[in-house]
Amino acid sequence: MSALSPPVDITTEALRVLHVEDDPDLAALTATYLEREDDRFEVATATRATEGLDRLAEANFDCIVSDYDMPGATGVEFLEAVREEYPDLPFILYTGKGSEEVASEAISAGVTDYLQKEAGTSQYTVLAHRISNVVAQYRSRRAVEETEQKLSQLAEKTDDILFMFTGDWSELLFLNSTFEDIWGIPVERVEENPEAFLEHIHPEDRDHARRSMKRLSAGHPDEIEYRVVPPDDDQRWVRGQSKPIFDDDGTVTRIVGFVRDISEQKERNRRFEAIFNNTYTFVGLLEPDGTLIEANDTALSFGGLDREDVVGKPLWETYWVQSNEETQRIVREGVEHARNGELFRDEIRVRGSDREAVIDFSIRPVTDEHGEVTLLIPEGRDITERKREENKRQQIIDRVTDAIVEVDADWTFTLVNEQAEELYDMDEEDLLGRDFWEVFHEARDTRFEEEYRRVMETREPTSFVEHFSQLDGWFDISAYPKENGGIEFYFVEVTEQRERQHELEQTNTVLSTLFETLPVGVLAEDPGRNVLAANERMFDLFDLPGSPEAVVGADCERLADQVSDTFVDSERFVRRIAELIANREPKSNEELALRDGRTFERDYRPIELPGGEGHLWVYKDITELKEREQALQRERDRLDEFAGVVSHDLRNPLSVAQGRLELAREACDSGHLDAIETALQRIDRITEDVLWLAREGRDIGSLDAVAVRDVIDGAWNIVADRTEHAELRYAGDEFSLVTIEADDDRLRQLFENLFSNAIEHGGGDVTVTVGAVDDGFYVEDDGPGIPEDRRHDVFAAGYSTGEAGTGFGLSIVKRVVEAHGWEIRVTDGTDGGARFEITGVEFTSE
Repeated sequence: MSALSPPVDITTEALRVLHVEDDPDLAALTATYLEREDDRFEVATATRATEGLDRLAEANFDCIVSDYDMPGATGVEFLEAVREEYPDLPFILYTGKGSEEVASEAISAGVTDYLQKEAGTSQYTVLAHRISNVVAQYRSRRAVEETEQKLSQLAEKTDDILFMFTGDWSELLFLNSTFEDIWGIPVERVEENPEAFLEHIHPEDRDHARRSMKRLSAGHPDEIEYRVVPPDDDQRWVRGQSKPIFDDDGTVTRIVGFVRDISEQKERNRRFEAIFNNTYTFVGLLEPDGTLIEANDTALSFGGLDREDVVGKPLWETYWVQSNEETQRIVREGVEHARNGELFRDEIRVRGSDREAVIDFSIRPVTDEHGEVTLLIPEGRDITERKREENKRQQIIDRVTDAIVEVDADWTFTLVNEQAEELYDMDEEDLLGRDFWEVFHEARDTRFEEEYRRVMETREPTSFVEHFSQLDGWFDISAYPKENGGIEFYFVEVTEQRERQHELEQTNTVLSTLFETLPVGVLAEDPGRNVLAANERMFDLFDLPGSPEAVVGADCERLADQVSDTFVDSERFVRRIAELIANREPKSNEELALRDGRTFERDYRPIELPGGEGHLWVYKDITELKEREQALQRERDRLDEFAGVVSHDLRNPLSVAQGRLELAREACDSGHLDAIETALQRIDRITEDVLWLAREGRDIGSLDAVAVRDVIDGAWNIVADRTEHAELRYAGDEFSLVTIEADDDRLRQLFENLFSNAIEHGGGDVTVTVGAVDDGFYVEDDGPGIPEDRRHDVFAAGYSTGEAGTGFGLSIVKRVVEAHGWEIRVTDGTDGGARFEITGVEFTSE
């Protein structure tokens, strides 16, 4: 089998571009800028369409970039000529003549991308990115096509049917020749009619197959077994496994899978099951380590189980065994004996779906020709009835399971059963003939003595529950008078039950308190849809008459009708309650609009109750929350509208001015140009600051490990580029090998604004120092500083004391700091200037 070719690295391979432009100077300029943008680019030029076609015939190109308005033939006519010979070659129409008509004409001719020429050099960056993207996609498609061709060759060598359909099964994309061997019809039949294969699926299985197809089209993988009836052959059993393939939008675009002939396996299974399940005893198959491989129908039916519930688990962890530790121990012991080649047999108790059974249990080993144990066969015969009869006889002998003692009229012990011996931790010989009050001396002057003496005197039986300190426990006691004048006592220790009852009472008290103090309305229904409980908040929300206690037992459907007029859609309110109860599925955060303008939020949960399934409803008034959300959204919308105006009305003229400035510098040398550039840069900074505050200042991007020293140096180089005498210093070498979890762009923006602020107020010879504090860093300068009474104002948007300042720099700094969860404060610098300390920062070593 030949290996698939390794993928081509499209990120480093040379990228050849043919640029067709009737202006030779503009073509040369474009080529120069493109090759500067990406050193992979190799740009060849042509001045008209015919020359471009000649160049295509002489050499291979990865992409064509063409103008529209050219002599002899337009860019679209050139595109049409290219598509005749090169239908898939990327083609970008790059033109100054932008219109919907041209764009529509280009799209109809098969253009790959459409880009309008702009002023300035930044357009070449955009063009380079477009070229790089379309070529990457083109190369990827070619690689996929080559891979698919090789996979198709491999598919013909398998015994399984391999297939690929479109997501809606309307078109066959691939089907190997094994299909013809199993289905008995040619592949071409399915190519012509994608559902032709269904005609040869057994009629009883056809609907099952169609349901599987629908599940796959809906995005769910599926596995199915069904029968195939070829035209001139006996039916065959097959198993299919299929899965959907999704595009980037989550749409199912392909269905792929395989189908395997399992006819022989089915026949073997049928013979085995006929023997395996035709018995009234519990039978299974185990791996030598005790893992259950198979269980017969008798065993599964007894437990109310499906095969999947138990197969694959150790036998001692299956449903039948797991609830009884002694049974688990015996089963483990049996597996150990059997895998050592010994037959094991014992009696165990197992759990069924509606009863417990006692079985005569055995495990027999199965060995191969070398004597190695390869399989274990557990077997169980239900002997419950036999054991029940034995137990009845034993119960007659033992009388009852309670601890029993008898005393005569003189309070002398005359009988002590085995359970009483265990309870009192005394032997029968130590008690018979002794005085009852001597043995149980701590019962004197207690309720025990009072009740016992009353039975002795009145000859009336009694029952009570009391704590007996001598035995350190609670007891349920029954005392009966005997014909000989004595008393018979029955003792049952109920200490654990009493403790559980006490814990339950405490829990109920806590829950009741919580129920009444919750800030939400709560209503619980019993299985018959009657009120089980409701709290005061529920009454407050719906302005219900009466009290929570009075409404217990009321019809919940009638209550829903009564309060439905409170809601905007009263019918929907009642109908939705019925839907939720019918579906029996929890539902949270459903919003309900009330006629008085309020908004409620509703949660529903089905709850298990002793008498069946009840219903729990929770209502919460979220009116204020909704109003706050709406106010916040309106504020965001206003900011977005403002940002759009700034972006459109300032950015576009600014870009034109900057482009013209570049051209002016090339045409002449004037001292005014520097002043113009400074003014434009200030406008650009103001625009950038305003846009960031309006749009991006609300949040930050992903947090990554950022090298602090690199960010600081980069920010300083940008800000101090035209300030020859300004100096950046580090107070130590703490930042050399540390990183911060931060948004790289926003951290750089923070330092740029702090440095700009220092230079703006400290002058061109200012010295800026960056250093570390305990949980962060600081930036200080030796400028005039910030008066203490103005330090709070400096972070306000628009505040500035410098003529060249935008008033947004420090506001942006504060936004970036807060978005990262840090804190910032202003204080005096070491040399009297301003010092900004950012704390709450976590540093990590590289």
